[in-house]
Amino acid sequence: MLSAINYHRWLPVLTLLTIWVVLISQGQFTYSPSTAEPEFTSQANSTTESTTETPRIVIVYSYTESEKSRENLRYFVKFGLHRAADFIFIFNGRTDALREVPERENVQIVTREGTCSDLGAHGEVLRGNNIWKQYDYFILLNASVRGPFMPYWSSSCWSDTLLSKITHKAKLVGITAKCWPRFYVPSMVWATDQTGISLLLDASLGRSHSIFGGPSELVGLSGCYDTLHSAAHAEMGATSMITGAGYTVDVLMASFHKIGDAGSYCESTPPGVLDPLREGDYFGFSIHPYETLFARTTAGMSSLPVENLSSWMKDSGYSSYLRCGV
Repeated sequence: MLSAINYHRWLPVLTLLTIWVVLISQGQFTYSPSTAEPEFTSQANSTTESTTETPRIVIVYSYTESEKSRENLRYFVKFGLHRAADFIFIFNGRTDALREVPERENVQIVTREGTCSDLGAHGEVLRGNNIWKQYDYFILLNASVRGPFMPYWSSSCWSDTLLSKITHKAKLVGITAKCWPRFYVPSMVWATDQTGISLLLDASLGRSHSIFGGPSELVGLSGCYDTLHSAAHAEMGATSMITGAGYTVDVLMASFHKIGDAGSYCESTPPGVLDPLREGDYFGFSIHPYETLFARTTAGMSSLPVENLSSWMKDSGYSSYLRCGV
Protein backbone atom coordinates (compact mmCIF):
# COMPACT_ATOMS: atom_id res chain seq x y z
CA MET A 1 0.00 0.00 0.00
CA LEU A 2 1.08 3.55 -0.67
CA SER A 3 2.07 5.58 2.35
CA ALA A 4 0.40 8.95 2.84
CA ILE A 5 3.54 10.73 1.60
CA ASN A 6 3.90 8.51 -1.45
CA TYR A 7 0.18 8.78 -2.18
CA HIS A 8 0.31 12.57 -2.35
CA ARG A 9 3.47 12.38 -4.47
CA TRP A 10 1.84 10.09 -7.04
CA LEU A 11 -1.66 11.62 -6.93
CA PRO A 12 -1.18 13.85 -10.07
CA VAL A 13 0.17 10.90 -12.06
CA LEU A 14 -2.64 8.61 -10.95
CA THR A 15 -5.19 11.28 -11.85
CA LEU A 16 -3.77 11.68 -15.39
CA LEU A 17 -3.69 7.90 -15.89
CA THR A 18 -7.32 7.64 -14.79
CA ILE A 19 -8.39 10.37 -17.25
CA TRP A 20 -6.38 8.71 -20.06
CA VAL A 21 -8.02 5.31 -19.44
CA VAL A 22 -11.49 6.88 -19.47
CA LEU A 23 -10.81 8.72 -22.75
CA ILE A 24 -9.57 5.54 -24.43
CA SER A 25 -12.59 3.56 -23.23
CA GLN A 26 -14.88 6.21 -24.71
CA GLY A 27 -13.02 6.24 -28.04
CA GLN A 28 -12.00 9.89 -27.62
CA PHE A 29 -8.26 9.31 -27.81
CA THR A 30 -6.40 7.70 -30.70
CA TYR A 31 -2.75 7.66 -31.63
CA SER A 32 -1.87 9.07 -35.03
CA PRO A 33 1.79 8.81 -36.08
CA SER A 34 3.30 11.75 -37.89
CA THR A 35 4.96 11.48 -41.28
CA ALA A 36 8.48 12.71 -41.78
CA GLU A 37 8.08 13.90 -45.34
CA PRO A 38 5.24 15.81 -47.02
CA GLU A 39 4.34 13.77 -50.10
CA PHE A 40 1.59 13.56 -52.70
CA THR A 41 -1.87 13.90 -51.17
CA SER A 42 -4.91 12.81 -53.13
CA GLN A 43 -7.84 15.19 -53.46
CA ALA A 44 -10.23 12.37 -54.35
CA ASN A 45 -13.28 12.02 -52.10
CA SER A 46 -12.07 14.83 -49.85
CA THR A 47 -14.80 16.20 -47.59
CA THR A 48 -12.70 18.73 -45.70
CA GLU A 49 -11.45 22.09 -46.84
CA SER A 50 -7.74 21.93 -47.66
CA THR A 51 -5.40 24.45 -46.08
CA THR A 52 -2.74 23.89 -48.76
CA GLU A 53 -2.81 24.59 -52.46
CA THR A 54 -3.98 21.64 -54.54
CA PRO A 55 -1.10 20.26 -56.62
CA ARG A 56 -1.45 20.66 -60.37
CA ILE A 57 -1.37 17.36 -62.26
CA VAL A 58 -1.04 16.75 -66.00
CA ILE A 59 -1.49 13.40 -67.73
CA VAL A 60 0.07 13.21 -71.20
CA TYR A 61 -1.04 10.44 -73.58
CA SER A 62 1.00 9.78 -76.74
CA TYR A 63 -0.83 8.08 -79.62
CA THR A 64 0.34 6.57 -82.90
CA GLU A 65 -2.23 4.90 -85.14
CA SER A 66 -2.77 1.14 -85.07
CA GLU A 67 -5.74 -1.14 -84.50
CA LYS A 68 -4.70 -1.99 -80.94
CA SER A 69 -3.79 1.62 -80.18
CA ARG A 70 -7.28 2.73 -81.22
CA GLU A 71 -8.87 0.21 -78.86
CA ASN A 72 -6.56 1.28 -76.04
CA LEU A 73 -7.34 4.95 -76.62
CA ARG A 74 -11.08 4.31 -76.48
CA TYR A 75 -10.64 2.40 -73.25
CA PHE A 76 -8.54 5.13 -71.66
CA VAL A 77 -10.99 7.85 -72.67
CA LYS A 78 -13.85 5.88 -71.11
CA PHE A 79 -12.16 4.80 -67.89
CA GLY A 80 -9.14 7.06 -67.41
CA LEU A 81 -10.44 10.60 -67.78
CA HIS A 82 -11.38 12.57 -64.67
CA ARG A 83 -11.53 16.15 -63.36
CA ALA A 84 -8.62 16.02 -60.91
CA ALA A 85 -5.96 16.52 -63.60
CA ASP A 86 -5.37 18.13 -66.97
CA PHE A 87 -5.04 15.78 -69.94
CA ILE A 88 -2.96 16.31 -73.07
CA PHE A 89 -3.46 13.88 -75.95
CA ILE A 90 -0.61 13.85 -78.49
CA PHE A 91 -1.53 12.47 -81.90
CA ASN A 92 1.55 11.52 -83.91
CA GLY A 93 1.23 11.27 -87.69
CA ARG A 94 -1.87 10.82 -89.81
CA THR A 95 -4.92 9.69 -87.85
CA ASP A 96 -8.56 10.54 -87.29
CA ALA A 97 -8.44 9.24 -83.72
CA LEU A 98 -8.90 12.79 -82.44
CA ARG A 99 -12.64 12.23 -82.73
CA GLU A 100 -12.40 9.61 -79.96
CA VAL A 101 -11.46 12.30 -77.42
CA PRO A 102 -14.35 14.31 -75.94
CA GLU A 103 -14.27 18.08 -75.56
CA ARG A 104 -13.58 18.96 -71.94
CA GLU A 105 -12.20 22.04 -70.20
CA ASN A 106 -9.29 20.01 -68.86
CA VAL A 107 -8.52 18.13 -72.10
CA GLN A 108 -6.13 19.42 -74.76
CA ILE A 109 -5.24 17.88 -78.12
CA VAL A 110 -1.87 18.28 -79.84
CA THR A 111 -1.21 17.05 -83.38
CA ARG A 112 2.30 16.63 -84.75
CA GLU A 113 4.33 14.73 -87.32
CA GLY A 114 4.94 11.08 -86.55
CA THR A 115 8.56 11.57 -85.54
CA CYS A 116 10.79 11.17 -82.48
CA SER A 117 8.98 8.21 -80.84
CA ASP A 118 6.68 8.56 -77.84
CA LEU A 119 9.49 9.77 -75.58
CA GLY A 120 10.52 12.47 -78.02
CA ALA A 121 6.89 13.51 -78.48
CA HIS A 122 6.40 13.81 -74.71
CA GLY A 123 9.52 15.94 -74.39
CA GLU A 124 8.65 18.19 -77.33
CA VAL A 125 5.15 18.92 -76.04
CA LEU A 126 6.23 19.48 -72.44
CA ARG A 127 8.96 21.89 -73.51
CA GLY A 128 6.55 23.81 -75.72
CA ASN A 129 5.43 27.00 -73.96
CA ASN A 130 7.21 25.63 -70.87
CA ILE A 131 4.22 23.41 -70.09
CA TRP A 132 6.41 21.37 -67.75
CA LYS A 133 6.86 24.39 -65.47
CA GLN A 134 3.10 24.77 -65.00
CA TYR A 135 2.52 21.50 -63.13
CA ASP A 136 3.64 19.76 -59.96
CA TYR A 137 3.04 16.14 -60.98
CA PHE A 138 3.17 14.31 -64.30
CA ILE A 139 1.94 11.00 -65.70
CA LEU A 140 3.23 10.08 -69.16
CA LEU A 141 1.86 7.08 -71.03
CA ASN A 142 1.38 5.79 -74.54
CA ALA A 143 -1.15 3.76 -76.49
CA SER A 144 0.80 0.49 -76.34
CA VAL A 145 -0.92 -0.28 -73.03
CA ARG A 146 -4.54 -0.57 -71.98
CA GLY A 147 -5.75 0.67 -68.65
CA PRO A 148 -6.42 1.63 -65.99
CA PHE A 149 -7.68 -1.66 -64.58
CA MET A 150 -9.02 -1.17 -61.07
CA PRO A 151 -10.35 -4.03 -58.92
CA TYR A 152 -13.89 -3.80 -57.59
CA TRP A 153 -12.71 -3.64 -53.98
CA SER A 154 -10.53 -0.58 -54.57
CA SER A 155 -11.97 2.90 -54.19
CA SER A 156 -8.73 4.62 -55.21
CA CYS A 157 -8.25 6.96 -58.12
CA TRP A 158 -5.93 5.29 -60.63
CA SER A 159 -3.67 8.31 -61.05
CA ASP A 160 -3.32 8.67 -57.27
CA THR A 161 -2.08 5.08 -57.16
CA LEU A 162 0.89 6.07 -59.29
CA LEU A 163 1.51 9.53 -57.90
CA SER A 164 1.40 8.36 -54.28
CA LYS A 165 4.60 6.40 -54.91
CA ILE A 166 6.55 9.59 -55.62
CA THR A 167 8.48 10.61 -52.51
CA HIS A 168 11.37 12.86 -51.51
CA LYS A 169 13.64 10.08 -52.83
CA ALA A 170 11.67 8.24 -55.54
CA LYS A 171 11.35 10.55 -58.56
CA LEU A 172 10.39 8.11 -61.31
CA VAL A 173 7.56 5.59 -60.91
CA GLY A 174 6.66 2.98 -63.50
CA ILE A 175 4.59 -0.18 -63.66
CA THR A 176 7.40 -2.71 -64.26
CA ALA A 177 11.18 -2.96 -64.28
CA LYS A 178 13.54 -4.71 -66.67
CA CYS A 179 17.03 -6.06 -66.01
CA TRP A 180 18.32 -6.51 -69.57
CA PRO A 181 20.71 -5.22 -70.69
CA ARG A 182 20.71 -3.32 -67.38
CA PHE A 183 18.13 -2.24 -64.84
CA TYR A 184 15.66 0.39 -66.05
CA VAL A 185 12.01 1.43 -65.83
CA PRO A 186 10.16 0.99 -69.16
CA SER A 187 8.37 4.08 -70.44
CA MET A 188 4.86 2.78 -71.27
CA VAL A 189 3.70 4.49 -68.07
CA TRP A 190 5.78 6.93 -66.03
CA ALA A 191 4.89 9.16 -63.10
CA THR A 192 7.14 11.88 -61.74
CA ASP A 193 7.13 15.30 -60.13
CA GLN A 194 8.68 18.68 -60.87
CA THR A 195 12.11 17.49 -59.76
CA GLY A 196 11.94 14.35 -61.88
CA ILE A 197 10.62 16.04 -65.01
CA SER A 198 13.35 18.68 -64.89
CA LEU A 199 15.95 15.90 -64.82
CA LEU A 200 14.31 13.93 -67.65
CA LEU A 201 14.24 17.04 -69.86
CA ASP A 202 17.87 18.00 -69.15
CA ALA A 203 19.96 17.26 -72.24
CA SER A 204 23.19 17.28 -70.22
CA LEU A 205 22.23 14.34 -67.99
CA GLY A 206 22.12 10.56 -68.24
CA ARG A 207 24.78 10.17 -70.91
CA SER A 208 25.98 6.58 -70.75
CA HIS A 209 26.75 3.49 -72.81
CA SER A 210 24.17 0.85 -73.64
CA ILE A 211 24.07 -1.78 -76.36
CA PHE A 212 21.79 0.61 -78.25
CA GLY A 213 23.82 3.82 -78.04
CA GLY A 214 26.70 5.77 -76.56
CA PRO A 215 27.32 8.74 -74.25
CA SER A 216 27.13 11.23 -77.11
CA GLU A 217 23.43 10.47 -77.66
CA LEU A 218 20.52 12.14 -75.87
CA VAL A 219 18.32 10.18 -73.48
CA GLY A 220 15.10 10.58 -71.48
CA LEU A 221 12.78 13.30 -72.72
CA SER A 222 15.61 15.49 -73.97
CA GLY A 223 15.86 14.42 -77.62
CA CYS A 224 14.19 13.15 -80.78
CA TYR A 225 14.46 9.41 -81.36
CA ASP A 226 13.65 8.21 -84.86
CA THR A 227 15.03 4.66 -84.65
CA LEU A 228 14.15 1.76 -82.37
CA HIS A 229 17.73 1.67 -81.10
CA SER A 230 17.83 5.36 -80.23
CA ALA A 231 14.43 5.14 -78.51
CA ALA A 232 15.55 2.10 -76.49
CA HIS A 233 18.78 3.87 -75.51
CA ALA A 234 16.79 6.95 -74.44
CA GLU A 235 14.39 4.83 -72.38
CA MET A 236 17.21 3.10 -70.50
CA GLY A 237 19.09 6.35 -70.00
CA ALA A 238 16.08 7.95 -68.32
CA THR A 239 16.54 5.76 -65.26
CA SER A 240 20.20 6.79 -65.16
CA MET A 241 19.15 10.45 -65.24
CA ILE A 242 17.19 9.93 -62.03
CA THR A 243 19.61 7.68 -60.16
CA GLY A 244 22.64 9.68 -61.27
CA ALA A 245 21.15 12.72 -59.54
CA GLY A 246 20.95 10.84 -56.25
CA TYR A 247 17.29 9.78 -56.43
CA THR A 248 15.62 6.40 -56.74
CA VAL A 249 12.94 4.81 -58.91
CA ASP A 250 9.92 2.73 -57.94
CA VAL A 251 7.52 0.40 -59.75
CA LEU A 252 4.10 -1.10 -59.03
CA MET A 253 5.25 -4.63 -59.89
CA ALA A 254 5.10 -6.64 -56.65
CA SER A 255 8.18 -8.79 -57.25
CA PHE A 256 10.43 -5.72 -57.15
CA HIS A 257 9.46 -5.12 -53.54
CA LYS A 258 10.67 -8.45 -52.25
CA ILE A 259 13.99 -6.60 -52.16
CA GLY A 260 13.33 -3.05 -53.36
CA ASP A 261 16.89 -2.50 -54.54
CA ALA A 262 17.56 -2.46 -58.28
CA GLY A 263 20.84 -4.35 -58.18
CA SER A 264 19.66 -7.00 -55.75
CA TYR A 265 16.38 -7.40 -57.63
CA CYS A 266 18.14 -8.11 -60.91
CA GLU A 267 20.47 -10.60 -59.22
CA SER A 268 17.42 -12.45 -57.88
CA THR A 269 15.59 -12.53 -61.21
CA PRO A 270 15.57 -16.00 -62.82
CA PRO A 271 17.61 -16.37 -66.02
CA GLY A 272 15.62 -15.66 -69.15
CA VAL A 273 13.19 -13.22 -67.52
CA LEU A 274 13.83 -10.40 -69.97
CA ASP A 275 10.40 -8.79 -69.93
CA PRO A 276 7.92 -9.34 -67.07
CA LEU A 277 5.03 -8.34 -69.35
CA ARG A 278 5.60 -11.22 -71.76
CA GLU A 279 3.21 -14.15 -71.47
CA GLY A 280 4.47 -16.60 -68.83
CA ASP A 281 7.71 -14.65 -68.32
CA TYR A 282 6.97 -13.28 -64.86
CA PHE A 283 8.66 -15.78 -62.54
CA GLY A 284 6.94 -18.63 -64.35
CA PHE A 285 3.50 -17.09 -64.83
CA SER A 286 1.88 -14.02 -66.38
CA ILE A 287 1.59 -10.74 -64.53
CA HIS A 288 -1.97 -9.63 -63.73
CA PRO A 289 -3.14 -6.15 -64.81
CA TYR A 290 -4.37 -5.47 -61.26
CA GLU A 291 -0.72 -5.59 -60.19
CA THR A 292 0.36 -2.96 -62.71
CA LEU A 293 -2.83 -0.93 -63.46
CA PHE A 294 -2.08 -1.20 -67.17
CA ALA A 295 -1.55 -4.14 -69.52
CA ARG A 296 0.51 -4.18 -72.68
CA THR A 297 -1.49 -5.20 -75.75
CA THR A 298 1.37 -5.52 -78.23
CA ALA A 299 3.13 -8.77 -79.14
CA GLY A 300 3.97 -11.20 -76.38
CA MET A 301 0.81 -11.01 -74.27
CA SER A 302 -2.37 -13.05 -74.35
CA SER A 303 -5.37 -10.92 -75.28
CA LEU A 304 -7.88 -12.99 -73.26
CA PRO A 305 -7.25 -11.48 -69.79
CA VAL A 306 -7.19 -7.95 -71.19
CA GLU A 307 -10.38 -8.37 -73.19
CA ASN A 308 -12.22 -9.99 -70.29
CA LEU A 309 -11.15 -7.33 -67.81
CA SER A 310 -12.08 -4.60 -70.28
CA SER A 311 -15.56 -6.07 -70.62
CA TRP A 312 -15.98 -6.43 -66.87
CA MET A 313 -14.88 -2.85 -66.24
CA LYS A 314 -17.54 -1.69 -68.69
CA ASP A 315 -20.24 -3.89 -67.16
CA SER A 316 -19.38 -2.72 -63.62
CA GLY A 317 -20.10 0.92 -64.47
CA TYR A 318 -16.65 2.02 -63.32
CA SER A 319 -15.97 5.75 -63.62
CA SER A 320 -12.79 7.66 -62.78
CA TYR A 321 -14.95 10.78 -62.56
CA LEU A 322 -16.51 9.24 -59.45
CA ARG A 323 -13.29 7.80 -58.02
CA CYS A 324 -10.96 10.74 -58.55
CA GLY A 325 -12.99 13.69 -57.28
CA VAL A 326 -12.72 17.25 -58.59
